[in-house]
Amino acid sequence: MLSFSGSLRVFLAVEPCDMRKGYEGLTALASEVMKEDMRSGTLFVFGNRRRTRLKILSFDGTGLWLMSKQLEAEKAGKACASFSGEASRDKGERRACTARIPDDLPVEEIVIDPLEVQAAPEAFQCIGAEVSEQLDYTPGAFRKVRTVRRKHVAKEVQDAKPVIAPLPPKLQDACTAAPGLLAYIAVSRFVDHLPFYRQEQIFKTRQGVHIPRQNRVHWMEMIADRLEPIYNVISDQVLAGNYIQMDETPIRYLDPGNGKTQLGYLWVTGNPEGDNVFRWKTSRAAQCVKDILPPEFKGILQTDAYAAYGSFAKTRPEVTMAGCIAHVRRKFFQAREQSPGVANFILCHFAVLYPKKSDWTELTELTEFIERNLRKACNPLIR
Repeated sequence: MLSFSGSLRVFLAVEPCDMRKGYEGLTALASEVMKEDMRSGTLFVFGNRRRTRLKILSFDGTGLWLMSKQLEAEKAGKACASFSGEASRDKGERRACTARIPDDLPVEEIVIDPLEVQAAPEAFQCIGAEVSEQLDYTPGAFRKVRTVRRKHVAKEVQDAKPVIAPLPPKLQDACTAAPGLLAYIAVSRFVDHLPFYRQEQIFKTRQGVHIPRQNRVHWMEMIADRLEPIYNVISDQVLAGNYIQMDETPIRYLDPGNGKTQLGYLWVTGNPEGDNVFRWKTSRAAQCVKDILPPEFKGILQTDAYAAYGSFAKTRPEVTMAGCIAHVRRKFFQAREQSPGVANFILCHFAVLYPKKSDWTELTELTEFIERNLRKACNPLIR
């Protein structure tokens, strides 16, 4: 019966290990790669590529002992993969993919009777039916919506003025695009990332309707103008909080007259429990941060290590800067070749922060023991 102390250190190999290795091979791996003394009493854990087997190596004061354990791939795979920071999947394993038909879809029912029943229905009695279902799709189709406003005049009033119903509200007078078409174009462009010229080709070749890109651009400008009040409300709600996450991403854009594309940036501000707001800037300077955040903002600003945020923080002492743990982990992941022992040790601590609690509920006692020791070692790092 093996027993471990609460102060035991546990090292988990991030990279898969050849399970054919014995005492000598695993001892050399721990000594050369992890740079650890085997007589320190540390527990070394190695896993195979499929995350189905573990080998544990340790020195108990009298000699080395080696234990091998076969794990259920379904239960142990998630946890072991989380230690390496990369999800692993068995190449031979394929997850069954079956489309589920939602219950709330409209139903088109097709009833099929045998030919002899169709020929003489009065001679047969229905005693049941076999039902099968398929999921079908009807591609989008254009239709012309004609609004007819009929004029009326009172019969019993001499020289009465004709009456006519007012036009339904439109986004713009004389706009030929109905709300459904405008919504489809906007979603296709900004959610599905389908450029306007491809939309133009699809409509023209498949439906025979030609809508020039210029029209689409003007329509999107119109939609943006009408949605600006909603955008402002969302932006005010995000910036009203005391915890904001911020980042910028480069975007190439057309600048007529220069003969080439220019580099701009989409600045995103968000609340971890709320919405995200995008703002377009042609610069990446610290002034952009000042323009986006209101002067009255006081709280936590979480960003990456870009220098513009640091420059902004120097001018706003009431703002507390917070970093991103994923960026911190990335540096240790990149340092594995230069200092594998230290890097792998730190990565083991990071691994504890990523798995969901549900991923640990069905693990073996050994893996739970490793988790408890890693959490003890990790607590000082995250306080």
